[in-house]
Amino acid sequence: MTLYRFEAFAASGQTVAGTIEAESLPTALSLLRQRGISPYRAEPAASQHLFSHFTPRGGGAGLEWRTRIIRQLATLLAAGITLDRALRILTVETARQREQGILSKVLDKVSSGQSLSAALASASSQFKADEIGLIRAGEQSGSLVPVLEELSTLLEKRLQLRGKLTSALVYPAFLLALAPISLIIIATVLVPNIAPLFEHSGAAMPFALWAMITVSDEFRARGLIWLICAGAVCVVMVLLLRQDSTKAKIRHLASRLPLIGVITRRTAASRICRTLGSLLRSGAALQSALSAVVEVTSALDSKDRLRAARDAVTRGEKLATALKKVPALSPSALQMIAIGEETNRLDHMLLHVAETEEKALASYIDRLMALLVPVLTVAMGLFVGGIVMSIMRAILSVNELVTR
Repeated sequence: MTLYRFEAFAASGQTVAGTIEAESLPTALSLLRQRGISPYRAEPAASQHLFSHFTPRGGGAGLEWRTRIIRQLATLLAAGITLDRALRILTVETARQREQGILSKVLDKVSSGQSLSAALASASSQFKADEIGLIRAGEQSGSLVPVLEELSTLLEKRLQLRGKLTSALVYPAFLLALAPISLIIIATVLVPNIAPLFEHSGAAMPFALWAMITVSDEFRARGLIWLICAGAVCVVMVLLLRQDSTKAKIRHLASRLPLIGVITRRTAASRICRTLGSLLRSGAALQSALSAVVEVTSALDSKDRLRAARDAVTRGEKLATALKKVPALSPSALQMIAIGEETNRLDHMLLHVAETEEKALASYIDRLMALLVPVLTVAMGLFVGGIVMSIMRAILSVNELVTR
C-alpha cells in the first residue's frame, strides 16, 4: 500500500486536500471519487522529496502540469461550469507565470470563438498533437467532458510510467557518468606520473596509456578548438532533433531495434486502443474515432495503415480485419477486438487491450531494468578495470627490466 497526497473539488465546489492509502494511483483516484469528491491532482506522498524544492519556477509546461490542468478542466466542466469560466479559474489558480501565460492565451482564443482544441494548438506548443487530436474528437462527438476525463487518466498513466522509468534509470545513468570521470582521473593523475617510467626505460608503452597521452596532449594544444567543434555538433544535433522528419526517422529506427522495438510497439498499441476505446465509449462514431487515432499516432507507416483501415471500415469491413496491417497490434489484440465487435462491446474490449498492453509494458520495463543494471556494472568494471590492469602490467614489465 502506498500513501498518496491529493487535491480535489468537493461537492460544494470547495478545494480540499489530504492523503489516502491505496495500492496504485488509479485505485486512489477511484476511491476518492467514491467519496463524492473530484480529484484533479494526486501523487505519491514520498514524491515530494528534497529536489522538488529546486524545480525552476520559470520552466516550461511539462507532462505533470498538463495532466493536472486537463483533470481540473474536466472536473470543472462536469460540475456545469462553462469553458471560458473554467479556464479563467485555472488561470487565477496557476502559480507559475509561464503556465499562467499559456492559459491566458487559451482563454483569449476561446473567448474569441475558437474551440478548445484550436485554442490549445494555436496558443501553446506545450500540448502534444495526440492530446489536441483527442480533445478535437471529443468536441466533434459532443462528449468533451468524458474525453477530457479519459485523457487525464491516460496522462496520469504516462506520468506514472515516466516516473518509473526515471527511477529505474538513475543507477545506470550514475554508472555511465562514473566511467568518463574515472578515465579523466586516470588521465590527469595516474598517467602523468607513469609516462616518464617508459620514457627512461625504453620499454614499449601500452596502447591505452599511449592513447590517453595523445588525447591529453592534443586537448592541451587545441582544446578551445575541440570545445567549439563539440558545441557546434551539439547545436546541429539539437536542430535536427527538433525537425519532425528526423523524429520520424528515429522512431522508425527505434522500432526496429530488438529491445526498444518492443517498448515502442506496446506503447503504440496501448495508445491506439485506449484512444479508440475512449472515443467510442464517449459516443463518437467509429469512422471519426479512427480519424482521431490517426492523429495520435506518431509513426508514419502506422498513420498510413490506420488511414487505410479507416477507409476499409467506411466500406463496411470489420474493424479487426481492417487493423490487421497495423504493425503495433498483435494477433491476440486483434482477436480481442474481433470478440468485442461480435459481442457489441467494442469500447470495453479496446480499453481492456490497452490495459493489457500497459501492464505488459510495465512488466517488460521492470525485467529490462533488472537486467540492465548488472550488465552495465560488469561492463563499466571491465572497461575501467581493463585500462588499469594494462597500465599495471606495463609498470611490472618496466620493473622487471630495471631489476635485470
